[in-house]
Amino acid sequence: MGESSLKKGLRGSTSGSSLEYIFEKNKFELKGLGVLFFVPFFVNYGLIAFMMYVNYIVDNPPEAVFFDKCCCYIPLMSCWWMLLIFREYVEGEGRELLALYEQSKIKDAIFLFVVYFLTWFPLVIFYFVYGAQENALILDASVQLLVAVFVRCVFYFGISFGVLFLTRKIMVPFLFIMIYYLASQSIYHVSNQLIMAILRPDNLQSFLSGCIGIGIGVTSLRWKKE
Repeated sequence: MGESSLKKGLRGSTSGSSLEYIFEKNKFELKGLGVLFFVPFFVNYGLIAFMMYVNYIVDNPPEAVFFDKCCCYIPLMSCWWMLLIFREYVEGEGRELLALYEQSKIKDAIFLFVVYFLTWFPLVIFYFVYGAQENALILDASVQLLVAVFVRCVFYFGISFGVLFLTRKIMVPFLFIMIYYLASQSIYHVSNQLIMAILRPDNLQSFLSGCIGIGIGVTSLRWKKE
């Protein structure tokens, strides 16, 4: 009986490391979110379109508005699915059992990040196609948009991942991200270079900060198991 259980555990561990298992498991968990699954789509497509319409009425350049709103809203939603799905892992009643069964959440996190990337990438294509008729430099602008949004997504996603597993509380990363976002949007010019670097990091700083956040999360997971 003990040997049979061991074999089942080994098979479960092997399947848990496969791409097919990760895909099926996260697809099931995304479906389990219900209406909350569609929140990033509402923000990234509905809210950005509404903001473009409002600014179009007041004769603001639509390309500039689209670029700015994409850089604001898309990264903010990058951690939405991850935090909701990982809630059971850090706060659920069976969290200790889940921690023993699943060796690491980094693969699931990467999968969710890739899926989220695929959901907002069409907006970059739209930006390129829409602006190609009037702006000869739209390709460069589209690449800038892709890079800017991607690195900010890495930043918000990585910081959320690190704070979540460091504190083991779902509300802490939510509050941290919202407070940081509001602070970064309300400060446009500060003489203190350190504050500006923290609230308005460049692409490289954002990317590295996100990677550090992921590293903190992975380290916290391993420390918790030990």
